[in-house]
Amino acid sequence: MKRFVRILGSLELTLILMLLVSVWFALGAVLAVSSQYGNTMRSLNDQLVGKSLFELPRSWDKIWSSSFNWVQIQREIVAGFPSPERTVRTWLWGAFALAFLLGMNLLFGIRHWVADFFRRRLDLKRFLLLCMHVLFGVVLVGHLVSALWGVKAVGQVPVRVRERIELPGRLALEVDGIEVLDAKDAPGREGERVWMTPDRYVRQPVRVKYTIYEEGRPVHRGEVGTFLPDTSGNLRVTLIPFSFRSQVSHDFVGKGVGPQIAVTRNPGVPIMAIFQPLWILCLLAYLLATPRFRTDS
Repeated sequence: MKRFVRILGSLELTLILMLLVSVWFALGAVLAVSSQYGNTMRSLNDQLVGKSLFELPRSWDKIWSSSFNWVQIQREIVAGFPSPERTVRTWLWGAFALAFLLGMNLLFGIRHWVADFFRRRLDLKRFLLLCMHVLFGVVLVGHLVSALWGVKAVGQVPVRVRERIELPGRLALEVDGIEVLDAKDAPGREGERVWMTPDRYVRQPVRVKYTIYEEGRPVHRGEVGTFLPDTSGNLRVTLIPFSFRSQVSHDFVGKGVGPQIAVTRNPGVPIMAIFQPLWILCLLAYLLATPRFRTDS
């Protein structure tokens, strides 16, 4: 039993878990932006984690459409993939398992680390591993803040004039006008460009004018374009191109080609943007400080 407790609180286990966490979260970032699994990842992010684990629908359709000229290729590729629901659940349970093991490692090792710190016997590697524990905990707090107080609201497909999106805090966004630009006669602003859907349907730059109301009073008027977001306070307004959405086949067949307006608030981003790079830097510093990971020139 003592040996098991010693292993749980060992620095070697800390290093192994930190390496696994960095790889696992990098995989999660890839899943979050992929067209095949991104919709499932966003569905999980829109709910509390505990609820998502047990109430997520059991079946998720494969993402392909007979309207696309490359459907046969995509069908053959996607057929070999596990379902998005199964993949994301596996990733989430893996993240929970790693976080639990890190917590146990910190619980059984903190007493010795703190004692060594006050006895001035805490060397650089021990200090870096302790910093990684603290920084990783802060990153998880950032994710929790976004899950509890974040906002994500999307409009119709495609976006329509006078469309209204109700937001928390007695706020609402209303679309005032839509302008489809001619790339020859009215070139877009810097950053705007023509884009193309998977079935090679060319879209011209689009600008959407909107107004944000608070208790019926206009508090902000803005404009968003393709690849050009706008901000109002802590709200971020974006125009989502058709080709960047997950369920392209459903939107293409059922609602037509067009952009979609979205309003988001992610209060945990500053926390994650500051402390996640520091966590990675601590991990790299530890690897550089460990002789077995260095190669003498």
